[in-house]
Amino acid sequence: MNFALRLKELREQKHISQKQLALDLGVGVGSVGMWESSDRTPPARKLKIIADYFDVTIDYLLGGNDKKQPITDSRKDIIERPTFDLSDRELVDLLKLYKVMTEIQKAHVLGYIIAYLEREGVNVKNVLGY
Repeated sequence: MNFALRLKELREQKHISQKQLALDLGVGVGSVGMWESSDRTPPARKLKIIADYFDVTIDYLLGGNDKKQPITDSRKDIIERPTFDLSDRELVDLLKLYKVMTEIQKAHVLGYIIAYLEREGVNVKNVLGY
């Protein structure tokens, strides 16, 4: 299931209109309509807000899996940030690739990264300072 279908399904399960969802998320009703018709994908930060609104993971929202919530783990609160080292060259390469992406591609990539880290037990909100 893709994002557009998943969003519509979640909205209908909650028995709310596109207008109400738009008001709750602080966006225009046209944005919700475009998201549900696959014309646009929201930016990554908005994906996180939408996932929180429906109490699901970003991975679920994007259709990456059918589990609405990650498996809970008692170690989850301990893990605050991923540990990895990138060389300067790797970091520059990642930034170059990011710069040539469309806004939709950026939203998808960031959404998948956030979903992956959430599945691994990383508290993404703490890492990003939300």
